[in-house]
Amino acid sequence: MAVKGKHSKPVKTVIILTSPKNPLDCIEGQVGGTTLWEFGKSSYPDFYLYFRESNPFNARKSAIFKGSLDKPLTLVYKTAGTFQFDFVHIKKDGSKIERGPFCIVVRRPPDQFLKPPHGCPPFC
Repeated sequence: MAVKGKHSKPVKTVIILTSPKNPLDCIEGQVGGTTLWEFGKSSYPDFYLYFRESNPFNARKSAIFKGSLDKPLTLVYKTAGTFQFDFVHIKKDGSKIERGPFCIVVRRPPDQFLKPPHGCPPFC
């Protein structure tokens, strides 16, 4: 007999970046969930996330994900774990401000099935 856990839909997280001087806390997500990175200041029209090690979106090392004021960055969490990244803000004149490292913690969905050990009665 299988026991069902609580079923929930993966969450969509919207992160609005306001200024390179305001650091982010650790971000939490869920496998299958989506994160949307937007930027709220026109003085920094471009940005990118830089992962030195693997990342939760495609597991590549040294991955860079770019976004801009006109094109927000949308990424889907595919791998559970804890990941560190740096955030780079790019001004209109091309100069850069790097912040980080920050972290993303991605958890597995809670709707996985739990199975009791073989030969175990319904209430072990």
